[in-house]
Amino acid sequence: MATPTGTASYSNLERLPLLALELICEYLSSCNSGRRSLFAFSLASKRCCAAAARERFERVHIAPQDRHQLEQVLARCNEIFRVDERTKYVRRARISGQVTFEAESVNQYLRDRQLQVWTDPDDNDHDEENSFSKPTSLMYFRGSAPACTQENRSRANEAWKPAAQFLASCTGLKDLYWASDDQVPRCILDMLRTNLPKCHLHVHTFSLRSLYQERGRLHDVDVDEYALATSPSLYGICVASTHLDSDGNIDYNEEAALQIVAGAAPNLRSVCMWHKLAGNSPKLLEAMRSPRPPWQGFFAERAETPQISQGRLWSLSFGGVSSIFHQRLQNWTSHTNFKELRSLDLSIRIDRQSLQTLTRMAEGGIFESLQKLSFLGVTDVAGNDADVAFSHLLSALPPLTSLTDESCNGEEDGRSAGSKVTFIPILERHGPSLKNFKSRNWFPYEDVQKVRQQCPNLRGLHVKLQHTEHDKEDKRMYQVLGSFPLIEKLTITFYNPYPPGEEENDLPIGFYKVNKTFSPQRLRSAFIARAMDVQRAQSIFQLILAANRAARPGVIPSFQHLKLRSVGDEQPWNDFERLLDWVGRSWVCERRFADIDSDDAIVREIGMSERLQLKESMEEAKDERRVWEEIWPEAKGRSDWMDVWHSFPLGQDL
Repeated sequence: MATPTGTASYSNLERLPLLALELICEYLSSCNSGRRSLFAFSLASKRCCAAAARERFERVHIAPQDRHQLEQVLARCNEIFRVDERTKYVRRARISGQVTFEAESVNQYLRDRQLQVWTDPDDNDHDEENSFSKPTSLMYFRGSAPACTQENRSRANEAWKPAAQFLASCTGLKDLYWASDDQVPRCILDMLRTNLPKCHLHVHTFSLRSLYQERGRLHDVDVDEYALATSPSLYGICVASTHLDSDGNIDYNEEAALQIVAGAAPNLRSVCMWHKLAGNSPKLLEAMRSPRPPWQGFFAERAETPQISQGRLWSLSFGGVSSIFHQRLQNWTSHTNFKELRSLDLSIRIDRQSLQTLTRMAEGGIFESLQKLSFLGVTDVAGNDADVAFSHLLSALPPLTSLTDESCNGEEDGRSAGSKVTFIPILERHGPSLKNFKSRNWFPYEDVQKVRQQCPNLRGLHVKLQHTEHDKEDKRMYQVLGSFPLIEKLTITFYNPYPPGEEENDLPIGFYKVNKTFSPQRLRSAFIARAMDVQRAQSIFQLILAANRAARPGVIPSFQHLKLRSVGDEQPWNDFERLLDWVGRSWVCERRFADIDSDDAIVREIGMSERLQLKESMEEAKDERRVWEEIWPEAKGRSDWMDVWHSFPLGQDL
């Protein structure tokens, strides 16, 4: 029977209630980077497009480089979001860029460098989700600029007013991330207080510019900046602090941060402190000759309310320079209640005294709420002694769900993860509860098996491996990595240090010879071991996926994402080492379809910009090219010989 004219035939998918379709879209929005599946679903039909609207327009990013560009961006946003009142879907907004700086400002270089390290250092690996994460470094963020002057405040406030008006129309906004070099203007603070009182403000470039002060000319904080520091919307801050800057000015932002945490900002829950050393200058040297005046509070003439309570931070991070950390730790324990702390990120090397203090706190039940710990290492003790000290802390902590052990003792002395004293408390104390585990130590097959047995709930794992010319053992390793039943994301760092030259065995420890000579066999072995092309990356991904599928037959595999990072030593010094880094490429692989049977993957290279710079540094490389052409004969005689190579199939011994 023919379908009546004007009657549409609907698929079973379109017959689902709108709520069910919206729940499907909610899942699709987070199942792969770039929300590819969500956008593909929205193109299926008008009904699917309507159901996807809530997730498609869930976020907005405003990133102008001047006032004119800000006007253009906002005009485009208004054009897109006024259709069907899409502003009601916006739940997260990020503001970066700037409008106060002039285009040719002397700070342009620092802003560009800060942008490079803002999130993951691997370029081309930045998805939309990373842009809302806190920065991994504030090394190049200059907290004193733009200066807190009446002119800059007025110009910024006037320029950002249209952005404040647009955000005010986003009635469902839950989180606003401020990552601009400009200070948060008063118009944004007023808008949050009046229109969006429940919205959380996360300031990733937090700095009270008026607290950079000349010695002998100390003054009160700027009233607009005080409004920021005490805003009830303030939820998270990332602070770059230096006691003295390169101009010899005194920076009181660390003292201010402690005061803010202790109650000035009542809803503050997350703090990241990045301690910096100022660049050397005559003004800095002059300022260092005199003692640093103590901070007098936000208003010197106003009696500060005595501290009667502690802050309630959930997340506390330290980065940058680790000097006087023990004193800083004492300050923070007196200003916030560590019993409520859920995440502690020690991305600095701390001293043994501080580690012992943390251990005593853990033994006393101070870290009763802690779920996540990141640890970089100890400054004044090394090797097994450092492992023993850290193992005491691990044993005293409550079971963690996320652990990052970046202490690099294993890399320094060649020990595996399993040979370290910390390995036992990690597995026995925290293994059953761990969902994410990252380690900088290299893992042999036996250690990965132990992690597999003791950590059944892992969703994310970051390990270091050493791949070789003969990769039958590597294949076995990939299979055990895939057999984690709930694993979703894997990061594998292939660490292959540059091989020593023929004459380097007699050099004293710590000496390095730049102009090395290598035997042809050593060149050949190193090239074959490091070569990682797109086909090999995809083969590794599919091998892990197959093992994950076999771990739970009949269930959609949990494994979705693989990052392969191939690294040598810190810097290549000669053509051979540059060529090793040229073929040792890094990749991200993701499942194309989230079904039971599909093996299709999307593979993209990361770290490409740094790799392309290697070509510019290459010289003649005669000996290396001769071996290269023996391994890959198709490159012989070609001007683009560096681009003619391939990896070798898994399991093939050469």
